[in-house]
Amino acid sequence: MIRQTQTPAWAEKSVAFLNRIWSYHSRSGYVFLAARHRTTGAWHEEAISLAPEFDCFEFFARFDRRDYDLYFCPNRFRGPRRLAKFGMPTPFAWCDVDEGSAFKCRPVPSLVWETSKGRTQALWVWSGLQSRDNAEGLSRMLTQQASGDRNGWSETKFLRIPFTYNHKPQYQRPIVRLLHEERDTKQRPPLIREVKSHSCSAPQRLGSSFDDLDSATVFRKVCLKLHPRVRALIRDKRVWVHDRSGRVFNIVADLHRVGATFEEIAAVLRSNVYFVSIYGSSKHALEREIGRILGKIEGNS
Repeated sequence: MIRQTQTPAWAEKSVAFLNRIWSYHSRSGYVFLAARHRTTGAWHEEAISLAPEFDCFEFFARFDRRDYDLYFCPNRFRGPRRLAKFGMPTPFAWCDVDEGSAFKCRPVPSLVWETSKGRTQALWVWSGLQSRDNAEGLSRMLTQQASGDRNGWSETKFLRIPFTYNHKPQYQRPIVRLLHEERDTKQRPPLIREVKSHSCSAPQRLGSSFDDLDSATVFRKVCLKLHPRVRALIRDKRVWVHDRSGRVFNIVADLHRVGATFEEIAAVLRSNVYFVSIYGSSKHALEREIGRILGKIEGNS
């Protein structure tokens, strides 16, 4: 990487972490960084070419950790869009452990970092490359072992960057801490090949508690934390714009930002005019679209 002048110490550490992760890829394709503003929720995503010399210091210069939640995707893509169809073979498995325990997984992770007190994310480095289906399937299996976030295994998953802040209001802005780092890469576990490709195909399902949730009650619970524009989108009784899918994305992303659960997001969305005008009352569409959006935005942690 090219080093910029006057780089903050925290950014030096974050870049060193990213450099180590992405050094397992060959120098072709693209990797991704993202930033979300701590108050407005504005989302910025950036593709970085894995050329022989690549530079992400400039990203940290524009998006300071004091103002932004900062994320990275460990995996590599053929083009400058973070889409599953562009995904390339990867040496990783990953897990949004949340309140689970990555250390009860076998094998244990290569790296673990704490995103807030009692909540972690993890990465496994294998001794060979895996296909997209195998990588996602294995990540899902490890997530289940860890009792982690059920939306945390997509190849497009964003994870938090160590040495940055977690600005979610309920966590009192902790620094993301690196807890465990395996230095002896020669002892990396071998590639696990026996993951079934269909093991990652099922979306998260809405539980029985979903039917008892009232959208108005959920909205009152989170209303004051939401961005004013999203509050207006939830309250709208008619479609005012052509980009209905974009409005659905904004609603899901901001509800997730303020801590709403999968079922609570679905309760709000099922009666929302922008969602209903596209998908009607389909429960399957609710599960699919919320899962897709959460997988796209970061992390969900």
